[in-house]
This record gives sequence, C-alpha cells and structure tokens, in this order.
Amino acid sequence: MSIFNSNDYKRGYDDGYSAGFAGKDKDFTRSGMSMRFAIHGGKAIDTYNQGYNDGYKKGIEDNHSKAKPQAVKVVADETRKRQATTTANTRVNYSTINTNFGTMAQIQQYQVQLQKLEEMVSFLRAFEEQMEQNLNGYRARVQLMYETGMPEEVMRRFESDHIPATANLISQIRMLMDDTIIPYTNNQIELELQSIAVRILVPISFK
Repeated sequence: MSIFNSNDYKRGYDDGYSAGFAGKDKDFTRSGMSMRFAIHGGKAIDTYNQGYNDGYKKGIEDNHSKAKPQAVKVVADETRKRQATTTANTRVNYSTINTNFGTMAQIQQYQVQLQKLEEMVSFLRAFEEQMEQNLNGYRARVQLMYETGMPEEVMRRFESDHIPATANLISQIRMLMDDTIIPYTNNQIELELQSIAVRILVPISFK
C-alpha cells in the first residue's frame, strides 16, 4: 500500500494481534512510527489504532482457542530468523523509523509546510474559478444595465471591446497559473515529501 494512502490499519492490526496473542497489555506507542503518520498525521494514527484494537481482540481469541507452541521451538525459530536476517543484510538495512525527538520535530515542521502548500494549490484553483465567475457576472451586469436604461451604444461598446479585453487578461492570468505558478507549487510539495522521507528512512550499516 502506498505511503501516500493515510490508511495504516493493517500495520496496527498486525501489531495488535501480536500483542494480544502474546498476552501483553495494549501498547499504542508504534502508532506514530510510520511514514504515513509523518505525511498524513492524525488520519494514519486513527486507522492504526482501529486496526490495533481489532487485531488485539483477535489475538486474544486465537490465544485462547489454539494450543500454545513449545517455548523451546519458538526460541529456536526466532534465532534462525535473526541469523537469516543478519546474513541477508550484511551491507545496509533501512530502519523503519528514527524516533529521535529532534527528527520528529523536523517531520512535524515539514507536515505543516506540506499542508500549507496543498492549501495554496487549492486556493489557486478556487481563484481561477472565481475569475471565471466574475467575468460571467460582468457580462450579466452589462446586460442588466442595458435592459434598465443604459444606452445601447454603450452596451455594444462593452460587448465588443471592454468585455473581450477583460476576458483576454483573465485568460493570460489563468495560463500563467496553469503553466507556471501551480506547477511550481506542486513541485515544492514533492520536495517536502522527499524531505520527510529522508528524515524517516535512516540507513544503518551492519559490520
């Protein structure tokens, strides 16, 4: 599932199931330890917590209904898994989260910046739409003024010269926004997402 999807239910379910099956108390500390949280904030935490609760309940049920594995076998299996993981990652492994408080503060700062950039794109789109609505209102007002007494020759001048000139200016502004301003802002959004990813995925060398 893409990190740009805010749904972190599955990760929460897996963590909750493991805790429930092992008979541990609920622990939601990992809810904020994901790239989805860094990008989407509260939405990711809400879905993680929901998944955790569901998984925890299922883990407890399975723990009570299934025979518990032999402790010796579990230890042996875990040892083999660790050995295999160490062998497969002799060069570089990427940790899922750097929990350093300074890093989290930086991530939160990037979140705010990302949110404001997205709000800016929404504003620019709305601004374009508002210009088009204002132009239509301009045409309608000229027609209304004519119908209520404005001289016909004046109305004709507005229709032939002034309104088309205004429409041309609006068209130029929309072209500037579509070709330059909005793409620039979207590019800044991509840079913010990359900055968040750099802060979260930290390479760890194994000697």
